[in-house]
Amino acid sequence: LYGVFSYDLWFDEIGTDLFAYDNIHRMAQLSHLDWMTIFNERIHNDPHSLLYYNLVYHVSQFLGSGESLRILSVIFSLLALGVFYNLSRLFFSQEVSIFALLIMAFNPFHVWYAQEARVYALASFLTLLMVYLYFYALKTDKWIHWIGFSAAGVLSLFCTYYSVFVMAILMVPLNFKGNQTKIKKWMV
Repeated sequence: LYGVFSYDLWFDEIGTDLFAYDNIHRMAQLSHLDWMTIFNERIHNDPHSLLYYNLVYHVSQFLGSGESLRILSVIFSLLALGVFYNLSRLFFSQEVSIFALLIMAFNPFHVWYAQEARVYALASFLTLLMVYLYFYALKTDKWIHWIGFSAAGVLSLFCTYYSVFVMAILMVPLNFKGNQTKIKKWMV
């Protein structure tokens, strides 16, 4: 949180601010159009993250617009740290997982994107959640975990289409011995 409000919005963050509740409704009032028409027009012009812009619209009703939208990234960044720790616990001991968590927590990219009103923190959280639920589903082979993986994957795709590359990489462990029976569950 240190310095999260120190600087004004930069160019890309202003693009995010255009989806804030106040700005959408102000533009609708000025143009005499429905707010949904304005929102859909902006999504059409910037289709990169439907999920994130919908979150910005709804959360900005409570947080407001401008620099306060950065709080959304802080929240998803903290959630990503929790998921990352749980993911590392699937593979490593508690001590190694804590060191991995510290490396991620103090990573300059992670800190930077946690303080920016853009989609990156949400994309990081949802992609890590998808990967965690995938490996957890491989471990337990329960349908509820496969459904969670699918839901996180869909949300991740609505957040950023780059997550399709992570999904493709997740097919590799299915080729290992003993995992071939889980291919149908992955396809769901």
